[in-house]
Amino acid sequence: MPKPIGGAKHYVPGLDGLRTIAVALVIAYHLHVPHAGGGLLGVGIFFTLSGFLITSILLSGAQQRGWELRSFWVRRARRLLPAVVLLLIVTMVATVIRRPGETGTWGVEALAALFYVANWHTILAGDSYFARFNTGPFDHLWSLSVEEQFYLVWPLLLVALWLLTRRRTRIMAVIAALLAAASFVELSMLAKSGFDTTRAYEGTDTRMGGLLVGAALALWLHGRRDRLPDHRRAIDIGGVLGLVVIGVLVSQTTEYDLSTYRFGLLALSVATGAVLLAISTPGSVLGRILGLRPLTWLGERSYGIYLWHLPILVFMPTNGALAGGLAHGAAVVILTVLISALSWRYVEDPIRALGLRAALRRRGTSVVEQILPPEPAIDTNAPAAPLPGQIPGAIRLPLYPRPGVAMDRNNTRPVPAPAPVIAQPVITTPADINRARVLSRRLNVRVGGAMVGALAVAVMVVPQALPLNLMAASDAAAAPAIPTPRPSRAATSPGSTPTGGATSSGSGSASPSAIPSVAIGGPGALQSSCTHVVHVGDSTSEGLLGNSYIPNPAQQYPQQLRDVGVTSYTPEISGGRSIVETLNGQANAATVVRQQIAAGYHGCWVFALGTNDTADQAAGGNVPLAQRISRLMQLVGSDDVLWVNVRVHNPSNPAYSESNMQKWNKALLDACKRYPTMRVANWADQVQDKWFISDGIHFTTPGYIARAHDIAQALAVAFPKGGHSPSQCLVQGAPTPTP
Repeated sequence: MPKPIGGAKHYVPGLDGLRTIAVALVIAYHLHVPHAGGGLLGVGIFFTLSGFLITSILLSGAQQRGWELRSFWVRRARRLLPAVVLLLIVTMVATVIRRPGETGTWGVEALAALFYVANWHTILAGDSYFARFNTGPFDHLWSLSVEEQFYLVWPLLLVALWLLTRRRTRIMAVIAALLAAASFVELSMLAKSGFDTTRAYEGTDTRMGGLLVGAALALWLHGRRDRLPDHRRAIDIGGVLGLVVIGVLVSQTTEYDLSTYRFGLLALSVATGAVLLAISTPGSVLGRILGLRPLTWLGERSYGIYLWHLPILVFMPTNGALAGGLAHGAAVVILTVLISALSWRYVEDPIRALGLRAALRRRGTSVVEQILPPEPAIDTNAPAAPLPGQIPGAIRLPLYPRPGVAMDRNNTRPVPAPAPVIAQPVITTPADINRARVLSRRLNVRVGGAMVGALAVAVMVVPQALPLNLMAASDAAAAPAIPTPRPSRAATSPGSTPTGGATSSGSGSASPSAIPSVAIGGPGALQSSCTHVVHVGDSTSEGLLGNSYIPNPAQQYPQQLRDVGVTSYTPEISGGRSIVETLNGQANAATVVRQQIAAGYHGCWVFALGTNDTADQAAGGNVPLAQRISRLMQLVGSDDVLWVNVRVHNPSNPAYSESNMQKWNKALLDACKRYPTMRVANWADQVQDKWFISDGIHFTTPGYIARAHDIAQALAVAFPKGGHSPSQCLVQGAPTPTP
């Protein structure tokens, strides 16, 4: 929390330190930092912290001045709107310049963010926060919408509870806790295994629980903080344990884990509450640690850091010297902190301290004159009682440089000295000093905002506009070498060809030597007869596209397909997709295939499905696995089809067990015998355990790099240009190079 305008009396530095931790977790999540799969929980920390602060501010104001809700909402608007408006303008300018094809989509999202309905726009549009294979610059603004909706509703409810309970804050705390519990119950009920969780994750009703936990803590502490030091040691221990719980949740959970919604977010809110309690206790060790200056400096700017990190990440070039890895992440973090610091200094802090109109005015000749209105003269010979908030000894100096004779502009004749100026005491409050600090800066908001905006546009646009040959040279130097694989026995045995091989055993797996393979690169590399491909997939295909998981374009799936001769590629990918069942109104795989055929498509297909179909069947689905496969094969007719078999690694949900996945793989091999145009890419034997993230279903960056490579190579083996498809069903490319 930035230092209050009225001074540092109620400023708790440790709260800003906690903000730093929260925003660092969110950035780590978006940068795919190892062991930070639960970094999205940083948003939950922000929620509980906001509920605590807002409720504390409202209660404190009610005791001192009454319920000044209009003033509260104005202050919130001053704090939140300027930075987000600047962000939206800058990002849309960069979009028009560098991503004109996204102008319409991102423009609508920008409007939804501006009016703080971004979360419901995503939900009602049927979009998925987790199923987007290409991150957008405004995807993270849903959380601001949830908070702003809370800021509108909670103060009114708080006033009502204040009156109904006759100011008994303990009863109010119990009511807030019950409301939080109801929200968490709804969250748990809406999150279903194998289905997209955007509605549960972004809904105002389902995420209000975290905010209300913070509010309940503030209500419980109201008027009782003076008792906290008596229990300082126990509270400190509780705060440390809270941080440990947060660390465990971040490192052990992901957005795909059902446990995140069943109890993870609740545990996070309680743990954050324990940390807040320790920070709020005078003299606590944890409060002093989190109040260290580097942490508070970042915490003051955490709002801007949260706003700017994703647009900068989206527009950061994915080729050249910044193609992934440490350099890419470091560039995103450094540029984000730089833009956020400038935005804080020249846009956010001035408007917060002065108000929009005063901040937009140019500086006058006197900082003091802009801060303080003229006051009546006071005889300073008479003792005066100190005024509220007055700094002892502060006086208003006369505007003339010295008493005596003043000269006219030409120094030709003396001008009568002005009447004596009586020194006047000044009501110089901490708020006045803060405003003076802001006004002492040379740039006003109009100029400073333009400067920050221009720099931010440059950060988003210029790197992508670097000469392509420079980027290509950097790519060539940075690209990992792909080793030439050792030919398999099937490819080198006497009388065999690269597409010849043994018959599958039908077990759903086969040894690499019994499966056709092809060397990559060089004159022996195969090209596919498939020049047009439609890829229909679920969330296990999302990481194949865009730069979220594969920063280097040369390793992304579209380029891998081009390398084997594909000239036209259409992705039909959506999280939670199955062949039969539908989710949140999205089209299932059968519907997508029908739509493509109705539009006149005739070419090759890649079906990377089955994970959700198997789980749906295990959970009581009434369409057998064989019928699901046949449904798509009958739709495509004589078109060539490459299915990708499936594998999991110790998933937490039994519906996704490895034994169930093996049933699907066997069903694929059985179907292959019935459909001569069908082949199965043997991903199940090629994927390595270390490529799975903690949910045991989705993959890390090395896993998606390998998946893109292996599917493309399997397509070339299954349907080679100028040759015949292998006689057996299972196919695979060369052994996957270690990314």
